[in-house]
Amino acid sequence: MKWCRKRLHRYAPIPGYRNGCPKCHKAYKKNWNNQNRTRYIETATDWKRHNPEPAKKHKRISDRRRLYGLEPEDYFRMLTKQKGKCAICRVKADQELYVDHNHDTNKIRGLLCNRCNLGLGHFKDNTTLLDKASRYLKGKRWL
Repeated sequence: MKWCRKRLHRYAPIPGYRNGCPKCHKAYKKNWNNQNRTRYIETATDWKRHNPEPAKKHKRISDRRRLYGLEPEDYFRMLTKQKGKCAICRVKADQELYVDHNHDTNKIRGLLCNRCNLGLGHFKDNTTLLDKASRYLKGKRWL
């Protein structure tokens, strides 16, 4: 435990965090943003002007590249191969499709809509559970 610079309170140093006490640093940044509000807004506006695509889209592209080694061209090739539809429900997506992959091998299986992707995720890619769920929905309960 170390004392902060203002000697107001003690804190545990965070490895790789250069700014000392996180509590004091957060207060400093908030104060700086309030005092320099116009400068802060101008910087943000300037960035948005030079980067017309949303920041979320850039993050998704870099995440795909980092996690799966999937370049934007490969993603759009898969999208055109699936005709812009989800690989499971075959519904044309109004939002961007998610990359579905095998969690053990990290191999890409296809592109899914949000609902199908969440459904597979909740079943943890367990085919036995999915079969049981299918039988349950058909009314053939196994109990």
